Amino acid sequence: MNQPAHVVTLAVAANATDHVHGSTHAPVTVVECADFECPSCKAAAAQGKFWPMHDLLFQHQTHLKEKDLYHYAGESGLDLVRYAAEMKDHVYLQKVREQIDGGRRSHIRATPTFFVNGVVEDVSFGMQALHDAEAAAVQRAG
Repeated sequence: MNQPAHVVTLAVAANATDHVHGSTHAPVTVVECADFECPSCKAAAAQGKFWPMHDLLFQHQTHLKEKDLYHYAGESGLDLVRYAAEMKDHVYLQKVREQIDGGRRSHIRATPTFFVNGVVEDVSFGMQALHDAEAAAVQRAG
């Protein structure tokens, strides 16, 4: 497979604070960079409820106002007093800024952006390209 002259790679490797599905020792790693109501997801993660909050936000993408997020936080089982205080005090703002900076260093121009084993995969024409890249990476690893 021919690679373009300038391959875009992930500047900041996944780490222990990222949200993972699957084995950390898998031969193929897919990283999704997304803008998904970051502070709310971080608040949910701090309370061990990232994936329930993620799933609710994904299901209700057209309803993401502050009152909606508060409702989803409650539905996800978050301590709402803590959640409201963290949102008011912008507790996760620095972490969000760090992730935005990592996205800039990785040359992310839009979300979602996917990386397969650290190399960007263009999904602008559909998700099949991502599936094909995953399959090719598995074949190379096998």
